[in-house]
Amino acid sequence: MPPLPEPPGSVHHPPFHPAVARAAVRVDEEHAHAAGRIVDGAPSTSSCRGAQLATGVVDASPVHDRNASLRVATALFWVLILILAGCHRREGVRSPVRRLPPLGQRLLVLAPHPDDEVLGAGGLMLAGRSEGARIAVVVLTDGEAGGRASLRGDDLAATREEETRRALAHLGPELAVRFLGYADGRLGWAWSEHWTAVRRDGTEESAQTIVDDIRGALRAAAPSAVLLPMPLDEHPDHRALNRLTLLALLGEWRERDDPELLAYLIHAGHDWPPGAPSDPCTQLLFPWTRLVLDRATQEEKSALIRDYGSQLGRRGAILRFARPEEPFVRGQIIRADRPVGRTHPGVHRVPEGVVVRLLRTRCILGADREDRLRLRFFRAGSVEERVIELGSPPTAIGGPAGHPLQPAGDVRIAVTTRAVRLELGGDLPELAGAVLEVLPGNRPGAVAPAWLLIWNARASALPPPSS
Repeated sequence: MPPLPEPPGSVHHPPFHPAVARAAVRVDEEHAHAAGRIVDGAPSTSSCRGAQLATGVVDASPVHDRNASLRVATALFWVLILILAGCHRREGVRSPVRRLPPLGQRLLVLAPHPDDEVLGAGGLMLAGRSEGARIAVVVLTDGEAGGRASLRGDDLAATREEETRRALAHLGPELAVRFLGYADGRLGWAWSEHWTAVRRDGTEESAQTIVDDIRGALRAAAPSAVLLPMPLDEHPDHRALNRLTLLALLGEWRERDDPELLAYLIHAGHDWPPGAPSDPCTQLLFPWTRLVLDRATQEEKSALIRDYGSQLGRRGAILRFARPEEPFVRGQIIRADRPVGRTHPGVHRVPEGVVVRLLRTRCILGADREDRLRLRFFRAGSVEERVIELGSPPTAIGGPAGHPLQPAGDVRIAVTTRAVRLELGGDLPELAGAVLEVLPGNRPGAVAPAWLLIWNARASALPPPSS
C-alpha cells in the first residue's frame, strides 16, 4: 500500500515493506533534477512549501515581453516575500519535501556519537519496530569528549555507552548495537589527507580500518536502508562518517538493488531544529524527505532522548529533536548516465572512459579556482585518491590515501567559468565508481558536498574486509 496523505492532526508512518517501488522513486527523482531544476518532488499541501517550490525552479523559457514580464516578476516577488515571511518561523526545512520512500525490513543506523542515532532517526526506528523491521545500530565513537564537566574520558565514555544501550533497549531485545571505539573528535582527521584513524586509547592506524568496519556492518546487516549523518552537517565527525560510509558502500557495491540512503542532520546552526539550517545550501543541494510522527511516537522519542542524561544539560536542549517530523536528505548516489544539474554532478560513460561534470554554482564550486575536488576509490582492495586542483593550469595528483601524492595522468581536466569537466582514463572506468567531494577554498559561505558516483555496476566485487 502506498504511503497515505497526511491530514492535519492524523499522520501515518511510511510502509516498511520491501522496496519494490524504489526504481519508480528513482526515475521520478531523475525527472525532478532535469532541465536545471533545484527542486525535488511534488509540492506539499502546505502553502509555505508551495511558495518554496515556486522559488526553487529555474525557468529558462524565453521572455517575449520584457516590461510585462518585469511587472509580473515584481508582483510575484512581493507575494512570495509576504508568504515566506510567515513561513520562516514555522518551517524547519524550507525546501520542498518529498514523501518518505519504502525502506524495507532491515535498517542500519550509523552514528558518530552516542545519542545521534536517536536524535536523528529515533522516530524512524520506532516506526520500524512497529512494523517488525530488523534494526542494527553502529556507534563509531564513545563520545568521551562531550558532556557534563563532572564526567570526562573513560567515565564519560562508559556512561554514554550505558545510556545508549538503555535507550535502545526500549526498541526491543532483538536490536543489535555495536560500539567501534574510535576517538571522539577524530573522525574528521581520519577522512582528511592524513588518512589516520585514532582509537580512544590513542592507538593510530590507517583510516581504511574504519571503512572496513563499516563494510563489515553492511555485510552483517544486509540493510534495505542505511541512515547516516548528512554530508553538510557542521560537525566534522558527522561529515567524515558520511563520506566513510559512502566509501564503504562503494566497497560493497554489487549489481543488484542497493540500500536506500537517508541522511539526518544534527548540527546546522543555533536555530536548528526547529528553525531552518543556517546555510541555504544545506536546504537546496539535496532532496529532502520526512517522517511525520504522531503524538504518541513523538512522546516516545522524547522519552528515549531523556535516557541520555549526560547530554541533556539544565535546559534539555536536545529534546528539541523530539519534534513532529524527522527530516532526511537523499540524492547522494549518482549513477551513470545522469546529466549534470545545478545541485549535483553528472556522470557518463563514453568511449574514452568516464566523464564527470560539475556546474560552478554557489553551492558546489566557486569561480575563483581555489576550490579543489577529491575522488576516493578502491583499487586492488586499497583506497586511492585523486586530488584535482582547479588553478591555471588545472592539475591532478594521486596515489594511495594518506601517502604523498604524485602527478596523475589518468585524469584530464577542463575548466571554464561555468563548469568543470573531468575525463577519467586508464583503468579508472573499470572500477565501480568513486566518492567525489568538494574541498572548498577560502571563499565566504563555501560548503563541502559529497556524492557517491557509480559508473560501472558490473565491476568485480572486492574481497571481504579483513577482520
